[in-house]
Amino acid sequence: MKNQLSINNSKLLLDLSEVVNKSASCNAALTDRLRVLCEFINWDYGEIWMLDRDCDILQISPTWYFHNRTNSNDCRLSWQQFQLCSQEFTLHLGEGLPGRVCLSGQGEWISDVSSQSENYFLRHLIAKPFGVRAGLGVPVNIEGRTQAVFVFFNSDVYEEDSSLMQRVENAAIHFSEVLARTAIGV
Repeated sequence: MKNQLSINNSKLLLDLSEVVNKSASCNAALTDRLRVLCEFINWDYGEIWMLDRDCDILQISPTWYFHNRTNSNDCRLSWQQFQLCSQEFTLHLGEGLPGRVCLSGQGEWISDVSSQSENYFLRHLIAKPFGVRAGLGVPVNIEGRTQAVFVFFNSDVYEEDSSLMQRVENAAIHFSEVLARTAIGV
């Protein structure tokens, strides 16, 4: 089992590297990497929160990905609406899942975001109607500092899986090169 996990991790990292070389732009590379990671971990949705260091505020990036595991148009519409509603949020460091991850520099897993209080998970009120359940966030560091947070959601409740969390954290390390290029406009 350990060898299979190692092979799967190696394949994931290779796939993540390949999409950068094939993508036409940095935003396309980010979207492609979210796609590869969502499909690899078999979660429904991935998004990126970018930190503005001047004012310590996180804003959601227009880059996101939906992995239609069920091939349902209703499911796709729910995730699109969730993403659209999420665009209205601006978070301070320590606020909400992305803010806590950014402040601590540590990944965080929430088994069911819809059962959390609004103080803990700020998008609680939009999570319920759109069927958002499990969530996990991982920091992305550029030059040794957390500059972005990748957040993934699933429509199923999942208890924390430390091995899955570790794989997502390892994969996030490889996102930093693309984010660094995006931040400087290359």
